[in-house]
Amino acid sequence: MLGLGSLAVAYDRTLTAEILDVYTGALIDLTPNQLSRGFRRAIRELKWWPKPAEIRAYGIGEDLKT
Repeated sequence: MLGLGSLAVAYDRTLTAEILDVYTGALIDLTPNQLSRGFRRAIRELKWWPKPAEIRAYGIGEDLKT
């Protein structure tokens, strides 16, 4: 399952306790499958580090609004 660790590697970011707290709090209600789908799509489709709302949208099967 992909998660914040994979995201950090893909975007060359360091995970801080604050990042972990914010993203965990924002995504806590998603299922493991939704989380994995959200992180996978973000890594494949976004050029920049995604916001929690983008991971959530991808996880529940929505397309991002531009």
